[in-house]
Amino acid sequence: MDPFSVYKTYLGIKSHFNSATYDYTLYGNVNAKHQTFLSRRDRYFFEKISKKYKDDEIVNFFVANFLTNENIWVGDLLTSETESVYCDWRRRRESIEYIFEQDVERICENLENNNMKFDDMFKCQNGHPHIFKMLLQKQITPETYVILDNILNFIKNLDNKLNGDVAYSTMSKRYKKYKPFVIVNDIKWYVKILRDKIKMYSLA
Repeated sequence: MDPFSVYKTYLGIKSHFNSATYDYTLYGNVNAKHQTFLSRRDRYFFEKISKKYKDDEIVNFFVANFLTNENIWVGDLLTSETESVYCDWRRRRESIEYIFEQDVERICENLENNNMKFDDMFKCQNGHPHIFKMLLQKQITPETYVILDNILNFIKNLDNKLNGDVAYSTMSKRYKKYKPFVIVNDIKWYVKILRDKIKMYSLA
């Protein structure tokens, strides 16, 4: 991918995570003028990224890092930290089925240890719901959180209940924006894993 295309991709992913209405998965790259790109002082960073990553990696690299920090500047994307973020993201994506199963197991063990039923982890009686706390504490991955919402559609309900909670709203927006990028082959497989674990731990 040439540097100008990398620049447009960067703007598209940035808009996706920061705009309330823009969806990169629907609209793709934003419109940009080549002359504007040539006049940017940070053009060098886009040139470096175009050389460092393959064409099919660049969108994923930006997504992984904007998921971590939706305000990240391109000049901060060529660090060992952002490379680590991308490698970790790629590892999770390559093992998404295994990680989901392990995460659901961890959720069920956690609920059992706290004498809670499965539905209890979506309740907001004492601040943030249990499922959201596990996400923030990195006990489950963002992918598992998104897949669970695809199955259970709980985020919309939490958004309504925690509408005035700035910290929750900020993070919830980020994960909702990430949702279109989490593509699974067979959602029925994930549903079965979830049902089997809930039944095994008697959490219904």
